[in-house]
Amino acid sequence: MRKLINWLDNHLLKIGVGFLLAFIPLWPKLPLIDVPHTWVYIRLEDIFLTALVFIWVLNLLKGRLSLKTPLTLPIFLYWLIGGISLVFSLVFLSSRLSNFFPNVAILHWVRRIEYMVIFLIAFSTVKSLKDVYHYLFILIFTVLGVLFYGFGQKLLGFPAFLTMNEEFAKGIPLYLPEGARITSTFAGHYDLAAYLVFVIAILSALIFGVQKKLAKIGLLGIVLLCLFLLLSTASRVSFMVYLITMTIMLWWQKRKLLIIPVILVSILFMNITSGVGERYLKTFRVKQVVFDLQTGKPIATVDKIEDGKIITEAEKSPAEESLPAGSGYIGLPTTVTTAPKTMTVSIIKKQPLATTSGEVASISGSFLIQKALVYDISLTTRIQGEWPRAIAAFKRNPLLGTGYSSINLATDNDYLRMLGETGIFGLLSFLFLIANLAIFIKYALKKITQPFLRSLAIGVAAGFTGLAVNAVLIDIFEASKVAFSIWLILGITLGGLKLYYEEKIPLMSEIKKILFSPLFSIIILFILTFSFFAHSLNNYFVGDDFTWLRWAAQSTFKDIPSFFTNAAGFFYRPVPKIIYLISFTVFWLKSFGYHLLSLIFHFGTSAFLYLFTLKSSRNKLLAALAALIFLIMPSHGESLFWISTIGNDFAALLIIGGLYFFSLFRQNNKKRYYLFSFLLLLLAILSYEGAIVGPLIILWYELTLGQKRIKSQIAFLLLLPAYLLLRSWAGAHGLSGDYNYNLNLFFANSLGNLLGYLGLILTGPNFLSFYDSWRNFGRQYKNIFLLFSGLSMVLAVMIFWWGRRKVRFSSLAIFSFGLAILSLLPFLGLGNITERYSYLSSSGVAIILGLTLCKIYEFFRKKKIVYALLSLILIMGLLTNYYLSELNKTNKDWYKAGEMSLKLLSGLRLKYITLTYGKTFYFVDVPIREGRAWVFPVGLDDALWHSFRDETLKIQTVPSLEQALDLLDKTPNSHVFVFEKGELQEVVREVKQVPIK
Repeated sequence: MRKLINWLDNHLLKIGVGFLLAFIPLWPKLPLIDVPHTWVYIRLEDIFLTALVFIWVLNLLKGRLSLKTPLTLPIFLYWLIGGISLVFSLVFLSSRLSNFFPNVAILHWVRRIEYMVIFLIAFSTVKSLKDVYHYLFILIFTVLGVLFYGFGQKLLGFPAFLTMNEEFAKGIPLYLPEGARITSTFAGHYDLAAYLVFVIAILSALIFGVQKKLAKIGLLGIVLLCLFLLLSTASRVSFMVYLITMTIMLWWQKRKLLIIPVILVSILFMNITSGVGERYLKTFRVKQVVFDLQTGKPIATVDKIEDGKIITEAEKSPAEESLPAGSGYIGLPTTVTTAPKTMTVSIIKKQPLATTSGEVASISGSFLIQKALVYDISLTTRIQGEWPRAIAAFKRNPLLGTGYSSINLATDNDYLRMLGETGIFGLLSFLFLIANLAIFIKYALKKITQPFLRSLAIGVAAGFTGLAVNAVLIDIFEASKVAFSIWLILGITLGGLKLYYEEKIPLMSEIKKILFSPLFSIIILFILTFSFFAHSLNNYFVGDDFTWLRWAAQSTFKDIPSFFTNAAGFFYRPVPKIIYLISFTVFWLKSFGYHLLSLIFHFGTSAFLYLFTLKSSRNKLLAALAALIFLIMPSHGESLFWISTIGNDFAALLIIGGLYFFSLFRQNNKKRYYLFSFLLLLLAILSYEGAIVGPLIILWYELTLGQKRIKSQIAFLLLLPAYLLLRSWAGAHGLSGDYNYNLNLFFANSLGNLLGYLGLILTGPNFLSFYDSWRNFGRQYKNIFLLFSGLSMVLAVMIFWWGRRKVRFSSLAIFSFGLAILSLLPFLGLGNITERYSYLSSSGVAIILGLTLCKIYEFFRKKKIVYALLSLILIMGLLTNYYLSELNKTNKDWYKAGEMSLKLLSGLRLKYITLTYGKTFYFVDVPIREGRAWVFPVGLDDALWHSFRDETLKIQTVPSLEQALDLLDKTPNSHVFVFEKGELQEVVREVKQVPIK
């Protein structure tokens, strides 16, 4: 008896871990204790785990176990930040949050502790490789149990115990209909699919780690059965993650030749297994969509049109196996050049079969029928409901979030959920935990040669990577059965690795490598781009935007070859035309998507500038400063907030990218980099007229930072005459007005504009008022202006030359100065300056400012590193604050301009939607600008075309109200509108009745 007690005393924790490894996946989620205000229950596994934790704590207190693991510190840090977030939400936010219950929030925090404490327990029980073998045998038999019950559901009618809603969560056994998605012993098909992806990666990796052929065949058979069950869940996300996971596992196992066959066989299995293949096809479906022209919003997908009535598809529940369409739409281009027709009809909306009536009363009005890609209800729910809720919660308290359970039961994105519930600190603590896990496994695999343990570690690492990807669309780390299994298996695996690798991991050194790596810097740039400028995503269309959109609406993909050969009097920008056509296909008249594209281009240019500066200087601080300064320069207002500048932005991205690849060519002498650079410069020239300076910038690089081999520039320089000939042949739009060259004023304009652009780039749009005053002075006193400007330029050259001898400017500084000047060459001789023309030039100025800050940093560093850091932080802080404040002011102008545009279009459409045929609209005082933003500089024709799609409607801008009223009297069926403080009002001439005497 005493021996039995001693044996249990020594092995009870191991027995408990093995029991939970099998019990948690196999035991259905049957309720035990109800938690008020939610349908989440305390279950039997919680009781068992609590008992196991109690035994583990007793062993810790006796000194028989240690808390020392590779993940102890990050786990406790994650718990601590979660606790701080919880306390903050309970004390400061709970009274302002709807449907927030303190007991539920505390339970969610305790559940996170519960998930991870099992890692510490499992890790402490691994004393030898034999223990790992025992656990894996239990895992294999557990998987067999999951397979048995899953196929039993499919073939023998075994019941399912689900938690998809409040009634199901009560433990009611449900019998799945034929063709339903299998859940096995799990509470939902997504949970089962995620568990299978994880164990498939582990068991597949072990095939390469065991020696006996019978064991290999047995593992392969289990893997194939798991794959069939995975396909039976019909989970599209998990199947894609499975392919990613298997690719990673085979790559790490150095079995790259097997990747393609495994993917092909898996896809073959998918095609012969009903469910998942069909669901993939239903992710996006081409349907006719009815849009309400009064609001511009989609109403529903069209089933059929009969007798002037639009009958919509019946609405269905997301739980139905047919995967109904959602309310999210992606527009498709029309197959003809004319606009889609509008119909003034009634709509019959079908209702679910559960209602008493199959149809409801019709809705009368005018509607636009257009083909669209309709994405399913699952994706729609994420995009329109769950993710915006998480983002809104994050915005309320970015650092600590709004507390556990404050968003909803599900977010279908674990990372957004962490941001919403625990803020930036909570997400970073979890990422720190993952980084520690990755670093430990990386170092352990370098030392461990034992094939079985090595294969196990690779399988677990690949499986966890797959689940981390899966967490983008599913709350994987919050699903109890999956989460418990993950941390259990991680504890067992890391415990086994620790047996063979006990060296201290250079954690801080590895983290420092990550933090200072180019990839991390680029990720930070991406985050900063959307942190600083996400508010611009709400801006609406203005000005030239409608011209580009109208052109895209009347084009098709068959027209793309003609973009290169026939400009039709328009700008010669074939590449942006393709971008606008694709964008209109995807986003239609949703401005969000176009602004998102602008920010992506801006981020890409900043990233390429970082890489180029890093490659040219080998100074990470300089590269980071230059990229950050360029990202936030106040002269970027038009380029960031005006959709019409997409061509300009994309050309700058391509030029800086081409510059980076040419620098790689010069340093590595690999011809493919030369080819990449040439192709990017070619696309840049085909994107924007100003990009003609691209070859000159490459030449300037060769002369200052390169090897001064002029022959290498011939191919680039040949782009210039080729472009000019192609542009002329296509009949492109030429220069005119202020945006033209005047030879008599060319020198004066060039001097003045150069100073204007440099001032604009350095200080922002506020400089333009001073610049305008200076130009007015120049017009009145031309000779004095020219003399002063000339002396200023001579003085600047002398200072530069003197400074070069004293300070020895680096070649990078000389190149950057040339980059700034060369980028402005096409615009210096014009009659005016504009913000968007300074975009590419500002990249050179950003590098120069970065070099200046680095010089200041080095100066103070000689005295004391603390002074250097403080000076750098202070200067960058002030610069960032000023630059961002200027950009925010500019964005407010663009937002107001967009609001004026939106009010005009929606107001007119609401009032005259059915009455525009043959009408004439006269507009007075049409707003041209709102602060720094354009409103309607090219008139209203294109804007109102999108609103009415009526070719008979005539639009005319009139200088004065008197003239408009005169035209009103002469033109039948006409209306006069006047803008007053941005608001549109209709003017009606009063007719007085004079009594007859």
